[in-house]
Amino acid sequence: MTTDFSGPLFIIGMPRSGTKLLRSLLNNHSRIAIPSAETEFLPFWTHHWAEYGDLKNYDDFEKFYSSVIKSPYFRYMEKHNGKIISAEEWHQACDDWDVASVFESLLRLGTSCKTDMIWGDKSPSYIRHVPLLMQLYPGGKIVHIVRDVRDHCLSINKAWGKSMTRAAQRWADDVGNAQTALASFPDQMIEVRFEDLLDDPQSVLQSICNFIGITFEKQMLLLNPATENIGDALGAGEVVSGNKEKWRTRMDPKTTMKIEKICCNTLNAYNYPVSFEGPMIRIHPLKMSLLRILDGINLALHDNEKRGILKNTLLHLRHVKHMGKNP
Repeated sequence: MTTDFSGPLFIIGMPRSGTKLLRSLLNNHSRIAIPSAETEFLPFWTHHWAEYGDLKNYDDFEKFYSSVIKSPYFRYMEKHNGKIISAEEWHQACDDWDVASVFESLLRLGTSCKTDMIWGDKSPSYIRHVPLLMQLYPGGKIVHIVRDVRDHCLSINKAWGKSMTRAAQRWADDVGNAQTALASFPDQMIEVRFEDLLDDPQSVLQSICNFIGITFEKQMLLLNPATENIGDALGAGEVVSGNKEKWRTRMDPKTTMKIEKICCNTLNAYNYPVSFEGPMIRIHPLKMSLLRILDGINLALHDNEKRGILKNTLLHLRHVKHMGKNP
């Protein structure tokens, strides 16, 4: 099977829903190159692009570069690669000076992606920006991975101490919107379930390969090095088939029912089992705002153990700024 498709291939989904696992498996393909760090900044760039000036002019590009290298993506890539791409090599790699071209040049450089390879990005937050991705890259393709919201909420809470109520409402909104986007871009977007990837990774990966027009390769089934650094799949060198339906034994019935009330419509749409029967409810915006503040505090306390309060606060502020979204 051959294809003229060279990217971009975007992997989107809610946090703790298998985006990292899927990226690692796809990256094993000889023709796919996706960076190990999430970019997350395309919406911010697009909104502020005019402020950066004429990036063909190297002085303007240097100012742009000085601004964007403060984003978490560059910090993670420096840690992974041991260096940051210089302004000069990035500028020289650009074929054009719009958002789409500058972004592509960055990611191809960061992964040493050859021209005959498929470049891509794994940024969960882009689940809220599918129309923008399609506007920037009319020929691009998107893989949306969905995980049962009950396991998603458990994982969010375990990893970062975040509210399962807020996580459920955000899942209902964002996954629901992604499903709506699929109807608008049926030829450029495919959805897979995390649980199906665990049960039969070869079939799911084969369907994705068919979608982008490449031949499945056996090495795609391996995880080397191990992908996950937190959670129940910590350090796993292969797909952990049993890493699902933890909510059945780890979530109390009251919490399960509350989450199902919030997410029942979308759960049903993706054929997840639901006990609740009744009208869907929404969490009040004021309560969501309060839970967001509490989530921010819990996240800061969690990360402070690794980085210290000052460094973590600065990193978190940069993260929020360049993502242009709620953490």
